[in-house]
Amino acid sequence: AAHRLLLLSFKWIKEPKYLQVLRYAISSLESLSPPPIAYAVRLEVWNSVIAPVYRAQLFGFSDVHEIKEDDFGPLFESQEWKSEFGRMALQILTLLGNTPYTEEIDEDELGISPGGQGSKVWPPIENDH
Repeated sequence: AAHRLLLLSFKWIKEPKYLQVLRYAISSLESLSPPPIAYAVRLEVWNSVIAPVYRAQLFGFSDVHEIKEDDFGPLFESQEWKSEFGRMALQILTLLGNTPYTEEIDEDELGISPGGQGSKVWPPIENDH
């Protein structure tokens, strides 16, 4: 279910004028479980789908490679589209905030060591030379 939801979200990026596709994705986000997976998928949708739209609106398209100016530029001129998109973005943020996620991920259990040498920071932070 999580994989299909991500595919649906990325489909919307290609045709952003159809906000109904994003609505379907949000409906799926609401029903995701267990909490660690739900949180991860919701965060991925926020970071990969919603945040690039706001970055393009605020800073322009030159540094936002996830979305196309030809697709989103005209939509930014529509107050109706921006209002509806904003409501949906708020729904996703609310879902993120309400996701009960208190479990610590046991890196040994998963067989990963993100930072190496017991570091909890990934990617590892290196000193400037």
